Amino acid sequence: MMLEIRPQVMWPDKPLSFVQVPGDGQATHSGGFVNGKMVSIISLFIDKEEALFREFATLSHDQGKGYGTTLLQYVFAYLKPKDIKRVACRTLM
Repeated sequence: MMLEIRPQVMWPDKPLSFVQVPGDGQATHSGGFVNGKMVSIISLFIDKEEALFREFATLSHDQGKGYGTTLLQYVFAYLKPKDIKRVACRTLM
């Protein structure tokens, strides 16, 4: 379910395989939930002292409610003890 949010939000006319990125299997995927339903996703790729987050999405009807912001804050808190020197964001396209 987690990766299924990607095509719903980012490329609704594309299959799930289109939004899968190299390294997805090794990435840390975090989700934001409201009442047990996932509404946001972020995929985090860590390499030594760098972290890259990609495919950060919140379901359209849940955007603007702060769920993505909360998820991003969680990611930064998760990274803090890992001695990460650089955080970047990149999308598939």
